[in-house]
Amino acid sequence: MKNIFFLTVLCLSCFACKHKSVSKDIKIPSNIPKIDTISYDLKSISKEFGNCGEAPANCTTAKVQYISLKNAETNPSYQTINSALINTVKGNAPSMTASLDSFINEAKAFYKEFPESAIGYEMELEQAVIFNSPKIIAIEAFNYAYTGGAHGNYSTRFYNFEVATGQEIDLKQLLADNYEPRLKAIAGPIFKKAYLEEGMTKYSEAGFDFNKDVFTLTDNFAITKEGLKFLYNPYEIAPYALGQQEILIPYSTIKELIRKNGLLDMF
Repeated sequence: MKNIFFLTVLCLSCFACKHKSVSKDIKIPSNIPKIDTISYDLKSISKEFGNCGEAPANCTTAKVQYISLKNAETNPSYQTINSALINTVKGNAPSMTASLDSFINEAKAFYKEFPESAIGYEMELEQAVIFNSPKIIAIEAFNYAYTGGAHGNYSTRFYNFEVATGQEIDLKQLLADNYEPRLKAIAGPIFKKAYLEEGMTKYSEAGFDFNKDVFTLTDNFAITKEGLKFLYNPYEIAPYALGQQEILIPYSTIKELIRKNGLLDMF
């Protein structure tokens, strides 16, 4: 019995030896961008006015979540980016707090004129990092506001910054000269495939309002790991009911358009 046990253990040991993992020399591509290279904080500020309990009536809320790059005090380009992101929130107001106060005061004036109204004003602005590399940081800014009516209004805007300078990036910096017609020719079929049903030949058949039914590419774009993302907001090319439309143009389809030694060289 002892001999059988010994032989069993020996066989299992040999089996394990035969199946021992072998280390391989795996080459990792050097052009893969590092993710979350730049450290940042998500900061928030909010205000409310009125009855905001469990059954809110005449309740006004204003909320902001924004990106703030860390170590900006020692990095001028970070300071530039932070200032730009704050400006997208506060608009013409002297500060973000003043911007929220202005919205609250607008609601107060409405309630004073219409005290019986049960409409609740609401404003929400939210920023999020969607791409983060040593050269580029891309921000998505979502805005929503309700001030009465059938529905609120919302939009999404992208901001792409060059880390070295803190300046916003234009497509002309990323792509070769005279890229527009070629990029449009690539983007058009992608949009059609995404939003036109089989058998449709015109954009208007799907509810889109391009001038003379000729596809145009929005300038609202984001740099992502996979490609360039373009987003149309409600009312830009279609009625509110159709919502937002977005397309992704993979880098593999625009390799010849990417500017040499430019910011997209990492792809």
